[in-house]
This record gives sequence, C-alpha cells and structure tokens, in this order.
Amino acid sequence: MYTQVVSESKHHRLCDLLEDRRAGGSDLVWIVCHEYEFTRYRRSPNRSPEQIRNDVRKDPIIQDLVRQVDDGEQKLEKILDEMCHTFSLRAAKLVAFIVLRIMKSVYQHIWIDECMSIARMPGIYSHDSDSSTARLRDTLNKLVTESPVLYLPTHRSYADFVLLSYICFQKNLPLPTIASGIDFLSLNQVSYLLRSCGAFFIRRSFRESNDAMYPQVFRSYVQQLVLGGEMPLECFIEGTRSRSGKSLSPRIGLLRSVLHLFWSSLIPNLVLVPVSICYDRILEDDLYAKEISPPHIDPSSGSKPKETTTHLVSGARAILAQNYGSVYVRFGDPISLRDIGGQQNLRSTFSSLPNGYSPPASHEEVDFLNSLAHRVIKSHHEHSILSSFSIFSIVVFSDLIRKQDFEEFRPLDQDIDLSIVKVLTLMESTANLLPDSNLAHKILDDSLENSLRQSFGVHQNLVTLLDDNTLRIPCSGHLTLTKLRNYSNQFLQMVIEYAMVIYSPSYDFYMRLASLLETEFVLNSMSPQQFESLKHESSRTPEAVKALLSSQIDHLVVSYCKLVNWCLSHPFEPMERKFIAKQLQSDLNIPLDLVQNFIQLGTLRGSIGKAPQSRLAVCQQRMQSLSDLVISIVDGHSPLQTFCGLKPKL
Repeated sequence: MYTQVVSESKHHRLCDLLEDRRAGGSDLVWIVCHEYEFTRYRRSPNRSPEQIRNDVRKDPIIQDLVRQVDDGEQKLEKILDEMCHTFSLRAAKLVAFIVLRIMKSVYQHIWIDECMSIARMPGIYSHDSDSSTARLRDTLNKLVTESPVLYLPTHRSYADFVLLSYICFQKNLPLPTIASGIDFLSLNQVSYLLRSCGAFFIRRSFRESNDAMYPQVFRSYVQQLVLGGEMPLECFIEGTRSRSGKSLSPRIGLLRSVLHLFWSSLIPNLVLVPVSICYDRILEDDLYAKEISPPHIDPSSGSKPKETTTHLVSGARAILAQNYGSVYVRFGDPISLRDIGGQQNLRSTFSSLPNGYSPPASHEEVDFLNSLAHRVIKSHHEHSILSSFSIFSIVVFSDLIRKQDFEEFRPLDQDIDLSIVKVLTLMESTANLLPDSNLAHKILDDSLENSLRQSFGVHQNLVTLLDDNTLRIPCSGHLTLTKLRNYSNQFLQMVIEYAMVIYSPSYDFYMRLASLLETEFVLNSMSPQQFESLKHESSRTPEAVKALLSSQIDHLVVSYCKLVNWCLSHPFEPMERKFIAKQLQSDLNIPLDLVQNFIQLGTLRGSIGKAPQSRLAVCQQRMQSLSDLVISIVDGHSPLQTFCGLKPKL
C-alpha cells in the first residue's frame, strides 16, 4: 500500500508516512519483510565497521601519536570503542519497529515532502526537462552514488535523528551514520541499539581535554566515514538541541574536518543536504521551559538532565500518554561544494599538505565555513513548514509580554480570555508574511481556523477552548510565556530581518540593531538598497502586525539593557561561563538562552574577555561600548527607557 498523498503540486508532494502503517497489517511483519536497498558511493570499498576502524589505526598521524603516548595502543582502542558505530541492518530493523510503534502512539501524521529541488544542481539529471524538482528518492540515491553526502538536519528534539533514520528506512533513502553526543553512552542498552543503527559518539568539547590523541582520532574517523562513502554522514550543524525554538549559531568543527577532504582533492565533491524537521509540539517543550527558567522557579534551571535509562523510561511513559500532533519533514536544495566559488586558495593550500594534517584555521577558512554553515541554516528556514500554533503563539506572546512589562517569568495576574475571531484576524495578516510553502495549513489545503482549533487539542497545557468563540490562557505557573515564546520564535526567525526593518527608522539604526542581535539570530547581510526596498514594502503591512513584531524586538532589547547594566554595576571576579550565566539569570529573571547569547556577544566584541583557567571576566571599557550601542537603540524607541534601567548620556 502506498502512503496517502494529500497535497500535490508542481513543486511539493506531501505524503503521510503513518497512513499505510495504520491501514492494517502487522508492523513487525512489515519491518521483517521490508527489503531495504543500500545505495553507496560508486567508489566505495564497501567496508565493514571494523574495517573502517582498521583504516583509522593505519592513519600515519594516529600511528605517530600511538608511538609518542604512553600506552598509546590501549588509549587508541579505548577511544575507538567509545566512538565507533557498529551498524547492522538487523539492528536497524529492530529500532525501526520500536520507533514506528512510538510514533504511531504520539503523532497524528508524519508529513514528508517527496519532491526535492534540483534547480541549483542542473547536472544531476541529463534528460531534457524544464522541471526544477525531482522525486526525493531518485535524487538522493543519485547524489549518494556520485559523491559523498552530508545530511544536515535541524535539531529541536531528541526525536530528530531516529525520525530521520526511520524515514530513510521506510522510503528506501540512503541510511546515514549519525554524529551523536557522548551523553547517550549512559543509556547502556539504548546506546548499544543506537550504535548498531549507525550512531557514533563524540565528546561535546575537545578544549577542556588534555587528551592530544582524541581530536586526531575524531578527525580520522569522520574523514574515513566520508572517504569510503558506505553511508551518508549525518550531523547537526547547530551542535545541540535548540531550547528556544530558534536556530542556534552553527558549529563548524565537524564540517571543517570533512571539507579538508575536498580541499585536499581526496574526494571529487561533497554534497550537503539540509533537512528541516518541524513539529506541531516538541516532545521536550516542558523540559526546555524548565531548563531556561531562573533557578528559583525550577531546580533544573541551567542544567540538562543526565541521560539515564530510568529517566528515559519515566519520560517515555509521560510522552506516550499525550498527543504531539504532526511532524513535517522537507529536504532542502542540495549544496554541491564543487559548485561554490572562492575556494581556490584553500584547495591550493591543502593540496600541498600531508594527508590528514590540519593546520590552524586561517581567517579565509573560517569565513568560508561560517558562510557555508549560515547558508545551511537559511535553507532550514526556507524549507520549514510551520503549524498554525506558531502563528498563534507570536500573536499572543507579543501582546502578553508587553502587558507583563517584558518580564517573561512573572505569572499572569489572571486568566486571559481571548476572542478567537480577533486572534484569527491578526493571525491571517501575520501569516501573509510567509510564503504558502512554509505554512502547514496552506500546504494541506486546510483553513487557518480549523487548523488552529485542532492545535488546541495538542497544546492543552497552554490553551483551553471555553466555547466556539473564546479561548483561555491560564494564569497558573511561571512558564506559560516561555513555552509560547518557543513556538513564537519558530515564526519570528523566518521574518526577523523584515521585523528589524520595520523597527528601524534608518539603515544605520538597522545595522546597529543587527550588531546587537547577531548571536540571537542567523541574519542575512543587508545592503542599503535592500533596506529601502523592504521599508517601502512594509508600508503595506497592517499596523497591528508591525506592533507585534516590534514587541518581539522590544523584549530582546530590554533584556540586553538589563544585562549590560548589571555587568557595569556589578563587577565580578573571573569565573566560568556557566556561573556567570547562572548569576545573571538569578539576579535578572531573564531566560537562560538570552543570557547565553548575550555572553557569546560579549566574548565576540571583547566586552567579556577570557581569563586564566577557562574563565571569563568583564572588560569594563568595552562593556561600556556595548552599553553605548544599546543606549543608541533605546534612544530610537524612547518608551523602552522605562523598562531598561539605562538612561542616555547627556
């Protein structure tokens, strides 16, 4: 039986993966009988996991380190045991069965777009066709055959990588090996299953380790996975799950190791495939709200719960009892490294180096990697499919956060009753900021009202439907606004440049605002001409939409005002980053994600400098410069001075 097709056009073909599995028949029988067909890189030696390990052992740099380090062979084997995957199709089928049973329990639909754009890779198909899209399966299998492939999905939930692997299994797409955090090793049997499904485990950071061998083993292993091309490589370019609903600043470490192969001419090309995975409701939304709340609200603030089997089982029981709506998956335009210009110097430099040698990153290399990573993040946004609840959240959060004087963790004074008709009117105007291809209700040929009403059943913890025309936001708890902000941010990040143009009276003001928010969002560069064009276009945007977008930016500016003011008035001894974040959050009641982004901004600008023993300290002079930047923005919106605690200099 074929999956249900509910929406089909020239460029999009959405199918529900769960439809045929719910139609009848045993899931176990289907899994066992499903004939998965491997597609490999045409030059692949078709090595086993153990043979890949052997090739790492043969790496000349690794062999030199083994000779130089005491007990080098034992240390190497320990690292390889910790890191390497042990993929087998039999284990993958077992996990696919477990994942399928869970997904059928918690999700209503898993929608996947079966079309994939090839407009930017005209060489994929040689036939004479004017179509800019092709079938997902045909395109990916051809890409994997021609060159090594890197899957780069969004990362909003632990469900991301098991979901993507299951999709690949069911749709006969190339199954990936997966870069996973070492935290999973504490899950014992679970980590064993994940490892046998292609997961390999890496440490979160190499900087704090004195182990000189580990970074080289990591480099060699990742490069061997790509060189052989037995399976595509999957990694999360954001590095970790986003707790705020926004894309995180990309991490380029693993990407750098892989690109060295292309620059050294060890592979003819490398194709990056961004993947957008969007959820009606995120499995961890309650957990995320607690993690970014101040310590006095929840004891788990600022810390990620340790992954244990007991914690996993208890969490699974709670999840299986709830409805999490639908999931939307779309593969973005493939990015061919060979077709990107500006790499001549890098290829010339690396082609003259010994294989495996990684010199310190040059400014040119870092700039190229950051540009490429930002391109991937923007592709995530372009191919996202947002639920109506994200539109609802930005409308409601923007209104409530201003009424709360931009204090996100202050409990609501009373239940908030809203007219569905009024909310829908503003939602319709707000939704017009995005193309139809980004809106789930448009793609699924549904009305916004019907889609919204259905979402209330998914988000019963946040919204109650009183009658046909009235809904209620309950006042109980400190985390209501934080949860709404998470879903609101999913929409905001896709229109942030436009929101900033509306907020800015001039191009110079826009550039100052962009400088302040550069760690909050992945921003596109903007020329004066583009600014003026968008400013002219914004004249047609309803005032109510402008107001809600401005409230979102006001919330950020007020938070940064308070953070800057605190750093100037509370000098502190050098301390670790996590302790600075905890101190700021405790004193100011600001969400942890905003605090962390502020600290990152401070380190980029030198306002927060590095001190001995991996500690940080405030540089008062440069922090004053950051304060001047904030004040110049507050000056442009004088009502904010009441909330900021900063007054312009006379």
